[in-house]
Amino acid sequence: MSDSNKLVLTAVIGILVGLVLGRLLWYTNVPVAENEEQAIEESAGTEDSISKEEVPVVSEKEVLPATETPVVKENKEVPVPVAATGVSSITVGTQPAGKQVKAEVTASATVWVVVRDNNAGVMGKILGAKHVDAGTTTAIIPLQRATEAKNIYFVVLQDYNGGELDYSLKTVLKDTAGKNIATVFATE
Repeated sequence: MSDSNKLVLTAVIGILVGLVLGRLLWYTNVPVAENEEQAIEESAGTEDSISKEEVPVVSEKEVLPATETPVVKENKEVPVPVAATGVSSITVGTQPAGKQVKAEVTASATVWVVVRDNNAGVMGKILGAKHVDAGTTTAIIPLQRATEAKNIYFVVLQDYNGGELDYSLKTVLKDTAGKNIATVFATE
């Protein structure tokens, strides 16, 4: 094999190795469960999960009022963000199934409005998120995966964290009483 062929072969191998390593590094930075069972297993028993007893069971005919909020257990090792001075709230009515969710948000600071799966009463994977500035606004949250008809989903306010969305439940904002700023909604 000539020197020029060896050089070309070395360059091609180097490029391929670089592409494969780059792709691996790119996809390992996003912590997402592969399936619903894995998401439940990963959150079950952790202090950021919520138990089935803490979230009311909702049938297809019954929808929780927007004022009822699911409770996430406080993680003792990580400081729990509290909404900055003032009151933050979120209201979501029954929604048509689809690729977006409409929410009425009052925020005392810039926050993430996050739509999450409901895995038997446990907050699951993030379907979509949008940051909103302080004030009262109607937020349209685009979803990466469409909601399905006759299901219940969570919507929570999470700490803006300088623009970085934390995929865990550790940054769910609390009100002044220590309750999550969250709600559930049904799809039709």
